[in-house]
Amino acid sequence: VATIVDSLDQAREMLAGYLTEMAAKSALCWQHPLLERLGLAPFLKERNVAQIDFEQSAALDSSSRRLQQLACDIGITSVDFAIAETGTLLVCSRPGQERLASLLPPIHVAIVERAQIVTDLLDAFAILHERGLANLPSNITLITGPSKTGDIELQLTTGVHGPGKWRVIIFRS
Repeated sequence: VATIVDSLDQAREMLAGYLTEMAAKSALCWQHPLLERLGLAPFLKERNVAQIDFEQSAALDSSSRRLQQLACDIGITSVDFAIAETGTLLVCSRPGQERLASLLPPIHVAIVERAQIVTDLLDAFAILHERGLANLPSNITLITGPSKTGDIELQLTTGVHGPGKWRVIIFRS
């Protein structure tokens, strides 16, 4: 589900609704300039939602880090690109922008601004190519919604391999 908003205030209102919907107590968050402009840290603090990010997780031992991340109610990220043709999000993993935030919690909310939208996947790969091979991330994930899988009895199940809910807030900047 994608929603287009005209201001950062409207984006915060949408996000507040998702936090309420999930009765969120903790959020696994990216460190990203758009999320900083949104004022994500103080926004979450005002709502008594613990923000779990790279710096906080890195200070923990691996077992504690895993338990902390598994307990998060919502994942909040931005994107590297949003592909207009297919509605796909392209996210590059790097420190502070781990793919776990988009895969682990039961709901993933991506905040996108107009400058991140490209026409198609070819445009996204062309920009990645321009950045140079040395600057490619270790992982690129293409997200087009919750996973879907069917069993032998043709029963469709959503969200087995990642979040069951997926929301995108597009900010017209």
